[in-house]
Amino acid sequence: MTARDVGIDALNLYGGSMSLSLAELARARGLDPARTLDDLMVDRRAVYPPWEDVVTMAATAARPLVEEIDPAEIGLLVVGTESSVDFGKPISTNLLQLLQLGTHVRNYEVKHACYSGVAALTVALDWVRAGHHRGRKALVIASDASREHLGEHHEYVLGGCATALLVGEAPRVMVCEPARGTWSTHRYDTFRPSATREVGNGDLSLFTYLEALEESWADYGTLVGNPSFTDDFDRLVFHTPFAGMARQAHRTLCGIVGFRGRAAIAEDFARRVQPSLTFAQALGSPYASSNFAALASLVGTDPTLPDAARIGCFSYGSGAIGEWYRVCVVPGARAILARRGLTEALAERRAITVAEYDAVERARTAMVELRDGEPLRELVPGLMQSHYEGRPRLILDAVRDDRRHYRWGDQ
Repeated sequence: MTARDVGIDALNLYGGSMSLSLAELARARGLDPARTLDDLMVDRRAVYPPWEDVVTMAATAARPLVEEIDPAEIGLLVVGTESSVDFGKPISTNLLQLLQLGTHVRNYEVKHACYSGVAALTVALDWVRAGHHRGRKALVIASDASREHLGEHHEYVLGGCATALLVGEAPRVMVCEPARGTWSTHRYDTFRPSATREVGNGDLSLFTYLEALEESWADYGTLVGNPSFTDDFDRLVFHTPFAGMARQAHRTLCGIVGFRGRAAIAEDFARRVQPSLTFAQALGSPYASSNFAALASLVGTDPTLPDAARIGCFSYGSGAIGEWYRVCVVPGARAILARRGLTEALAERRAITVAEYDAVERARTAMVELRDGEPLRELVPGLMQSHYEGRPRLILDAVRDDRRHYRWGDQ
């Protein structure tokens, strides 16, 4: 790696304070867990209390990264989300203040469904490569949470999380190559027509996703010259609205490139794709953080990952866009990511009951467009005290005249 390389220098993930067993959810809904969940490849999903929103999630994910450097080193802040708390004011301005980044920072919010995180990363990479950074770094954050879908068939593939990345020259975690194969179209596959509604067509979404995969792979090939599916990528990352979608995407790409044999395809999936799904299987849908959660999962949990692994990545955003690109792991990245304790943080979340989940989801919905009020605090007894008070996690304290007031749990 050289000083001219550009990529991810640090990465953190925040998966909330609560998790729900999806097998328990299926049983509570009168369904067979095996038949409901096997193809989805899901285990648990993140659940957020009513005093959390995409601002609290984003700030909590980013704070450890910011505290390890001089905030003056950050010259760009870009946030990707489809779950914003405002239709005009970007949440990047909230984060600018909450993270004490100063005033000489370009900041904005981007939206393109689940692609928004990779879109934000691409902007940051281009900002550095163009020389506009003046030696500084970019802070890229992806933050999303699902809306309430109690009793609906797709509530098993919802959830959310936040990821934060520092992007700059001579990165310590991953180098991001500039070549990107892209495909775009107009589809109403999944979308959010209001602040409280999240709707879509599952079949259309599936077919559009797979079309985007095929076309972005083809476009990538025109840029790099006929890439080898087996030789040019040590691992593969696919957008995961649910972990099982990565298995379908892998099978589809194997068919496109002519990689044959049921046993060979299964072995290839287990070796090159499965390790990227560990975090997604504990989060539900990572939304805009999908590729970042998968990359963190690979580096943090795959003991066979080569020191300088080349990882092929597919990002997808409903509406729609697909993009194929490659990143290269920097030797020593595993030690840097291990400082975050991501596996441990996901494991220490409070396991909640289905009744608690139902109550929390209704209370969260009530907060979405609240003009004045405070979030309910005792839906899950003791959670505020055990997972927030005294800890570096941001809390939504109240909404007054549409203005959201936050505080840090340890301040």
